[in-house]
Amino acid sequence: MLGKLLQFFLRLSNNINLIEPALYRGKWTTYRLMAKDGVDKVVEVAKLKCGASKTAKQILYSAQQYDSLLEALVAQHFTKKRRQSSRPGFEGTLVEGRLNSDIAKHLVATYGSRSVCVASLAKDYGIRLSPYHPYLEAEVIYAVEHEYALTALDVLARRTRLAFVDVKAAKDCLPRVIELMAPRLGQLY
Repeated sequence: MLGKLLQFFLRLSNNINLIEPALYRGKWTTYRLMAKDGVDKVVEVAKLKCGASKTAKQILYSAQQYDSLLEALVAQHFTKKRRQSSRPGFEGTLVEGRLNSDIAKHLVATYGSRSVCVASLAKDYGIRLSPYHPYLEAEVIYAVEHEYALTALDVLARRTRLAFVDVKAAKDCLPRVIELMAPRLGQLY
């Protein structure tokens, strides 16, 4: 079955408009639905027979061990380094403190059960990339070490989405993102 789908997809590569609407909807986080829509469209156009999708009940990686109290756990049990200063800016000395509730909420909404891993990185990399948004330096480290991010654009646009939320903030934190990524990527940077 998969071989037939692949052959059909390759034959359609010269006429991609037949399947394009099914493949390019939504954010990357909706990959399962996008893949289902794409396969359904190929099956329909190629007049193939196959059973219903089995992935709807499949638990995603970040949903494993998810608990409704995860946000409170992340906020209460993890510390982060932060700059003691008044907004707007990063002036001041580094102090250790609890994760703010907006950061805990962001981490759980973004990473699910993996938010615990990202929060643990905040002990050393808990400074916000921008004083106006909940994105942390820890997310840059996590993106490189666990999500195979290779460029600052990967981190700022595809992982944190900061480039879409606030272009100026993304430009302002770009040097720091590169500084965090460079030692982890070696000669690639």
